[in-house]
Amino acid sequence: MKMDRSTSVGVCSLCLEGQQTRQPSRQPSDKINKPLDLIHSDMSGQISPTSSAGINYYVTFTDDATRMTYIAPMKDKSAAEMLEKFKEFRAEVENQLDRKIKRLRTDGGGEYKKTFGKYLKDNGIIHETTVPYSPDQNGVSE
Repeated sequence: MKMDRSTSVGVCSLCLEGQQTRQPSRQPSDKINKPLDLIHSDMSGQISPTSSAGINYYVTFTDDATRMTYIAPMKDKSAAEMLEKFKEFRAEVENQLDRKIKRLRTDGGGEYKKTFGKYLKDNGIIHETTVPYSPDQNGVSE
């Protein structure tokens, strides 16, 4: 190993490059300063074992400015149930904060398409989706 290839910590730069498996997909964005300007959402499950109430999944809604997270349990992975959970979340937070949700960022999963997308469009909420297989783009929810 030549000295000109080493870094300040004494590790060969080629060794560091060899351990790097993937470049970040984008630069980190600035944090939003006003509540409800950007909401991150993700759905998870199937929970095993199923709860006594029949809950198998859950959806999270996280405000980018405050990092407050709302978790809603769900019995199945249907778009209809997820839309109902979002409507409940939206009604509560918009009433409490006297502000409107501006944008919703999701991983682009099938549960957010069709009916959910139409509802967002009809209510003036911009739906942002991340690139497939890039959880770092929706890191707040992941």
